Amino acid sequence: MDKHALKQDVIADARAGASVSAEDVAIAALVMMPFTLTLFVFLSWVTPLSNFWLQFLWLIVTAVATMWNAGWRARTSA
Repeated sequence: MDKHALKQDVIADARAGASVSAEDVAIAALVMMPFTLTLFVFLSWVTPLSNFWLQFLWLIVTAVATMWNAGWRARTSA
């Protein structure tokens, strides 16, 4: 799979994640939160950003990752 096709799949999965049930979104959020939290704990050690900006960025990244995961789970389970 080339980079362009992978990018298209990721975007399609993130868009599809917006149309799944709230239960599936909650499951996807619980799956993705440890990964994004680990990333931002590491970033808090190596970047000079304030806590406010780190938390704000964490929320954005977690929301996008959750939508991607929910869409991916819907696509692969069907």
